[in-house]
Amino acid sequence: MVGVPIEANRLYDAVNCLLSWMNGNGGFASYELTRSYAWLEFLNPSEIFGD
Repeated sequence: MVGVPIEANRLYDAVNCLLSWMNGNGGFASYELTRSYAWLEFLNPSEIFGD
C-alpha cells in the first residue's frame, strides 16, 4: 500500500541529513563521524576496555 507522498523539500532534507553524516572517505561510522587520525582507530576504547 502506498500512503501520502512525501513532499520534495522533506525528501531533500532527509537526503542532506544522511549525507552530512558521511565521513570523508565515503563511509559511515557506526557511532559518530570520524574526527581523529586513522592510527587512533587502533586504540579503539570498546576493544581496550571491553573486559
